[in-house]
Amino acid sequence: MKRWLFSALAMTALGAYAADDQIDYRAANGIATHLVVGDQVWLEGRYYKSGNDWLALACDAKSCALEPARVVVRGERQPNMDDSVTIKGQRLTFTRNHPGKRKVIAWLQRNPAKPLLHPGPVTTYGSIIEGFKSPDTPGTHELSVATPDGELSRFVPMLSRNDHRFVLQLRSQGKRQMLEQLWQCSTTGNTDYLLWAGDLDGDGRPDYLISYVDGYGEVVLYLSSEADAADLVGTAVSYQDPTLTECPPSDDEK
Repeated sequence: MKRWLFSALAMTALGAYAADDQIDYRAANGIATHLVVGDQVWLEGRYYKSGNDWLALACDAKSCALEPARVVVRGERQPNMDDSVTIKGQRLTFTRNHPGKRKVIAWLQRNPAKPLLHPGPVTTYGSIIEGFKSPDTPGTHELSVATPDGELSRFVPMLSRNDHRFVLQLRSQGKRQMLEQLWQCSTTGNTDYLLWAGDLDGDGRPDYLISYVDGYGEVVLYLSSEADAADLVGTAVSYQDPTLTECPPSDDEK
């Protein structure tokens, strides 16, 4: 399995941190109120309740499904960076009602105001479990996704020469849309950024789950139904993990 997926699903020690001002209020009227990555996470400043109003986006090499899930929340304190004080937060532990062989990529809290997500198979064009195709462009870290009707979407990391950073561009349906920054920590880049592609909102157009954790600690669910007129997709809900914005030390720094 891909390097990043292992680390994301195994976050049990440090967990994830989210402050009040990092809550994604754009999700308030969307199909999901929250997105979380990792079976166990620790959060500061965002308060959840234990409950069964969650779905697991889970995949194997052949298919994906939304599986009924629940979260158990308990209060917990964590030391701050210099161990001088402890910080009040919550530990979230996610489980599926009927665990199977599929691997969980993300957890989605259903929005009761828009009950569009239901347990069962979900239209999928590809996932990180199966792996995505790379176009015949060696060394560029591009990925491509094909829909059943033959429509091709390409993800192209592009270098901004002014500030020397890579930004991900989506190309599909004759349009191009700049998304967000990639690879703040990696010196060589990788193709772990695309986690899932399919039709989650049921409008017949592609949706994407993209990881920027190697850039600035965020995973974003993009939906075609949230797009502005000139765009292909719009942000539906995101998961922020600022603990990953600090790059790990290199071998020379250890």
